[in-house]
Amino acid sequence: MKRLKNILSIIIIAILLSTNLGFAQNRVEKLMPSAEVVFVNLNLKYPIVDMLVNEDTDFEKNDIILSAISMNKKLKYDLYDLTDLYKTENEKVLVRFLRDGKENVQVFTGKDFRGIYLSFTQQFCGTITAVSEDGSFIGLSHNVDGSEVALNTQVFETSYVHSIKANLFNDGGLKPHLKESKDGKLNYIGDINKYSEYGVKGKLKESTFNEKQALEIARPKKGKAYIYCKSPITNEKKLHEIEITKIYEDGAKIKVKDKELKEYRGGVIGGMSGSPVVQDGKLVGGIRSSFIYNHKIGFISNIDYMLNPEEDSMKN
Repeated sequence: MKRLKNILSIIIIAILLSTNLGFAQNRVEKLMPSAEVVFVNLNLKYPIVDMLVNEDTDFEKNDIILSAISMNKKLKYDLYDLTDLYKTENEKVLVRFLRDGKENVQVFTGKDFRGIYLSFTQQFCGTITAVSEDGSFIGLSHNVDGSEVALNTQVFETSYVHSIKANLFNDGGLKPHLKESKDGKLNYIGDINKYSEYGVKGKLKESTFNEKQALEIARPKKGKAYIYCKSPITNEKKLHEIEITKIYEDGAKIKVKDKELKEYRGGVIGGMSGSPVVQDGKLVGGIRSSFIYNHKIGFISNIDYMLNPEEDSMKN
């Protein structure tokens, strides 16, 4: 009887193990690395400080203005038309604004407002990291300025991508041609609907998923890896060698080894954010940033944090 109980226990454990292994295998998600450079148009509910016209202002770049009230006139300004405020210099204005994600209240003057350029849109280019079977995608691999007050974000197709080489005095960047129809309309391909510190999530109008190109996901480790991106010479997508030199919980430090990227781009430059990083035939993350003084040294966001930013951020 005792032997029968032991046999039953072994059978039950084996069943449980096989069930758990099967569930774990089902959770392994295969994604198709994309490396498509796209143009992003972000429409905002409130204006963002897009540029400092001069340094004689207490505003900072990327401040988001929520409200502006004249302390003299007891008047709430229309943020879409601040013409009257620009004409003054010493008028005191009580401003509610976001800076680095935190809400602040401070008194500014008309002179402060004259020193900034405000915009209700953010436009930039970035890279789609990967696409799933249903057309959902992840990309950019970092936070997007203004996303806290985003109304909607459209993604548009690009074609040939020029490279502006980075050096000590120039950040460089990708300069893609936008695909336009004969009537001048941009080719809309999808929307971004979620933002996080580790990038964006969205949905393509038409899925580009190819099962044969799909890869399993994994965490990065030290050693040889590759950035999958358009060649600065041929403009064709290819693997460019890097070395992963240090591992963090949510990302990794990299060193660019590829000759093409070093010679024609100076390393990792603007617009490459989100470029897929592949190691041992698996997708491990997306390009996040590089050092200002050395663009050959950069960072990636781990793929698991890009997929589940809310869940994984609780670990830190």
